[in-house]
Amino acid sequence: MAAGAVPLASRLRFRSANAIETAARAVPIAPVTPKTFRAFGGARIDNYDWLRDRKDPRVIAYLNAENAYADVRLEPIKPLVDELAAELRAREAQEDASVPTSYNNYVYERRFTQGAQYPYIVRRKDAFGAQEEMVLDVGALAASHPQEYQLGSWNVSPDNTRVAFAVDFTGGRDFRIFVRTIATGETVDQGIDNASSDLVFGADSNTIFYVRNEPTTLRSYQVWRRRLGTNSKSDVLIYEESDPTFNVSMGLSRSRKFILLNIEEERTSEFRYLPADHPTGELKVIEPRQRGIIYDVDHVGDEFFIRTNLDAPDFRLMRAPQATPAAAHWNEIVPEKAGHHLSHFKVFETFVAVDLEDESGTMIRVFDLPELREIQVPRPANRGRLKLLRGRERSQSRSGSKGPAFSFQQSTAAAMRL
Repeated sequence: MAAGAVPLASRLRFRSANAIETAARAVPIAPVTPKTFRAFGGARIDNYDWLRDRKDPRVIAYLNAENAYADVRLEPIKPLVDELAAELRAREAQEDASVPTSYNNYVYERRFTQGAQYPYIVRRKDAFGAQEEMVLDVGALAASHPQEYQLGSWNVSPDNTRVAFAVDFTGGRDFRIFVRTIATGETVDQGIDNASSDLVFGADSNTIFYVRNEPTTLRSYQVWRRRLGTNSKSDVLIYEESDPTFNVSMGLSRSRKFILLNIEEERTSEFRYLPADHPTGELKVIEPRQRGIIYDVDHVGDEFFIRTNLDAPDFRLMRAPQATPAAAHWNEIVPEKAGHHLSHFKVFETFVAVDLEDESGTMIRVFDLPELREIQVPRPANRGRLKLLRGRERSQSRSGSKGPAFSFQQSTAAAMRL
């Protein structure tokens, strides 16, 4: 049989023996360096704790050896890998784009060109014939960082002139924060590292709030305030979580009136809020944490909306006046339904939507405001059930980026199209 008629997989087997034998002689072995940890009255030995230090030349040398070994072992199937990659490229869409999303008088869109590793984000004024402008060209920003460039959250200032964004250069969820002037393209490194991805602008567009991680554990535990254009030494710590079992995250309410700070562990949560137009004010607690009580918060109009398991193991939806948001003033609007977990909610100016999960899947229920009459949402045939996007998962792209309020708009569109 002619060589060209032999299937590729069969041809590869003839070439594999020598390469595998060569690779086997060069198997990298990580040195054993015992380190003893003592806690809870006992001792634990970790032979490979030294691998934690990413800057240790021994760690870098070992990883390079592992990569070289993998290349040699996989060399026999490289033609097959190349063939599959070529087929996948041939099937790629020419361009991938998110749903155009209206936010603060602009329409935003995230796009990928064919073969691009990173997206670019554009916008245009929400008016007929408006010209498009670049918000972030992630590929261009990443060009000088060939090893790693992971875009985290990005948020546009209320005056629409700046975009603040977080970048992870290590792949270890350790972000650095930048601010770009959209009109000029000037990007300024804010000198903020050991940060999480969360970023929020104050209503003055000159104040940003960010979350810092513990250097060792990467637990998000501090919230800082910065005045743009000032030295980092003048940044103000406005909150620190001392309980090591809790993490903090931050976002802007749907109304854009409040900065919301979520402090949570697996079974307990606490929210604090700060008026966005009073960035130097103090964070106020909505409801003090109670072990086993979970609640999520958003704000629209002059009310807070709260999803909680307080007296409701499967969760229910409440609302409270803006002036008195504590649990004593919560009023039920979507009651608990036993066996149907109310997992997420999205509130808008004229309606609220909730996810209900049971053994058959997830469905959306929609209620108008303020009367709370249920709006029937037809279930599309042969398309399964829909699910609302969570606020913390908004606008996830292939590079992990999160933009301003995409989930709210996309969830609305999904619910209303049914």
